[in-house]
Amino acid sequence: MYPALSKRRQEEGSVVLRVLIDRNGRAEIVSVSRSSGFSRLDAAAVSASRFTDVSEDSWYYEYVDFVTEKGYFAGTSATTFRCQYHYVDLEDQ
Repeated sequence: MYPALSKRRQEEGSVVLRVLIDRNGRAEIVSVSRSSGFSRLDAAAVSASRFTDVSEDSWYYEYVDFVTEKGYFAGTSATTFRCQYHYVDLEDQ
C-alpha cells in the first residue's frame, strides 16, 4: 500500500529489496538494497513484503505499517505480525 503522506507529498521512487527466502518459500529477512530516496516508501515496501498475515485490504494494515515503520513493533517473526489480541464487538453478542 502506498503511504498516504507520500501520496500527498507526491513522493515517488523505486525500491529494490534484498529478500532471504526460507525453505517454505516465505520471506525470512527483508532489507532495502537500493533506496527510493524516501524512507517512508522504503519502509512501506519492506512492510508489504514482510508480513504474510497482514493483507493490504485489512482495516488495520495502515496501523501495522505505522508501528513497524516507527520501530514500535517488528512482528513475531520476519514474516508474521500476529496480533495477540482479538477484537470482539460486544454489540453483536
